[in-house]
Amino acid sequence: MAVLDLLYDALLGLTALLVSSLLWTYYNSPLKDIPGPFFAKFTNLWRFFDVWGGRAELTQRMLHQKHGSAVRLGPNTVSLSDPRLIKTIYPIRGEYLKSEFYKVNDVKSGQAIFSNIFSTLSNEFHAMQLKPIQKHYTPNGLMDFEPLVDKTISTFTQKIEEKFVNPGKVGQIPRLDFVLDKNPIHRIGPQSFGTVVNKSVQRTMARINGTDQHSTRAQKDFLDRFIEKKKETDWVDDNQIIGWLCINMFAGSDTTGITLRAIIYYVLKNPRVHRNLQQELDAANLSLPVSHKAAQTLTYLGAVIEEATRMHPAVGLPLERIVPTQGLTLSDGRFIKPGTIVGMNPWVVHQDKTVFGQDAESFNPERWLQWPGET
Repeated sequence: MAVLDLLYDALLGLTALLVSSLLWTYYNSPLKDIPGPFFAKFTNLWRFFDVWGGRAELTQRMLHQKHGSAVRLGPNTVSLSDPRLIKTIYPIRGEYLKSEFYKVNDVKSGQAIFSNIFSTLSNEFHAMQLKPIQKHYTPNGLMDFEPLVDKTISTFTQKIEEKFVNPGKVGQIPRLDFVLDKNPIHRIGPQSFGTVVNKSVQRTMARINGTDQHSTRAQKDFLDRFIEKKKETDWVDDNQIIGWLCINMFAGSDTTGITLRAIIYYVLKNPRVHRNLQQELDAANLSLPVSHKAAQTLTYLGAVIEEATRMHPAVGLPLERIVPTQGLTLSDGRFIKPGTIVGMNPWVVHQDKTVFGQDAESFNPERWLQWPGET
């Protein structure tokens, strides 16, 4: 009986301690004047379950419609929507460092955990990783890969014809990623990016060993260029090559697929847009696959792509940054303390009526076209 009493007292004490801690956080937080969901003021579990629900981008859009340009999503997290803050929070090089949100994109191999261009929180590490390969991602550099893109487009259209013509969560609480996936003892949850990592390792080693039947004489791809860097740069090893290849697959698969689906969806959903686009394509007398140079002349297609990515951005969460030592003063005078996690959700910013007009919620490619008298 005495043991039960002790357990009861211990549980009561822990509960009192937890409640006291939450109340202290609530009443002493510099962010208490930033509106948001009630439970988000106490714990990140609110946004964890919101993301788990699958439509956090819509939740956050509704919250900004209700509360304005600043919404509190966690005890130390604020979502912002003022487009004027984009250059402040997301400069090419700046003081707003990335938060732990990105660390879930680290890759674990054995007992070692590797950061990459996307997951690193260090500007210096990011610059070092990017420098050897940066030229391959410039417009001119990407044109070298156009024959490979043409081959992919041909495969894609073939599959479409065969099929239809001829019948996050953990990032909201980053510590969970370490506990579930990257702890040094035993993985509890599923491997974060196991399939991508394994495929990257297999392709890289096969290419290095000459067993993948790829000929660089025909057309060099990204992997060929990455392997060349091993010969040119002292610190580049096989793990680095695999890391670069993983990033291409992480960043280039879902985002590209989401964008293509959004374009097709909105065009088919709007008969007027479909008709105008079809007229432009028919008049252009294009050969297949369409070259990048030819596509640049299709102004209405360009407008459709811009509008589809505005209406359905590939990223549906705030890209988090940490407020630097000087803090952040909002346009209405409210002050965000240093160390606060802030971010802007494209799904919210892209609906700003002061930028895109009163019809911001509608799909209207014409908003991207230059009309007579406009500059």
